[in-house]
Amino acid sequence: PSEVRPHSSVTSQVAGTASGRALLAAFLRSVDIFEEVSEASLEALSLALQPMKFQPGELVIKQGDTEDDMFYIVRDGRLHATVNGRWVKEYGPSDYFGELSLLRRSPRGA
Repeated sequence: PSEVRPHSSVTSQVAGTASGRALLAAFLRSVDIFEEVSEASLEALSLALQPMKFQPGELVIKQGDTEDDMFYIVRDGRLHATVNGRWVKEYGPSDYFGELSLLRRSPRGA
């Protein structure tokens, strides 16, 4: 089965202040799917984000998962996706995954 796991510590931050939200909105601007989104919408989105931290080797998602409806954006660190134990993709800052199962309401593809 396919899996996504970090190979270095992966962290994200939620900013509780206006300046912190602005910094987070600036980070979101670096994510290609948010390039055309307004600043006001990015700041609103920054309020909805949930920070998560994963340790090296910890399972983030697995192919076929249906329990979570999360869309993941890598803030710091690196993750890798495997298929049958073989490394097939690496994710780093500003990369994202999980959008397809969220939009299609279907089991995880990786």
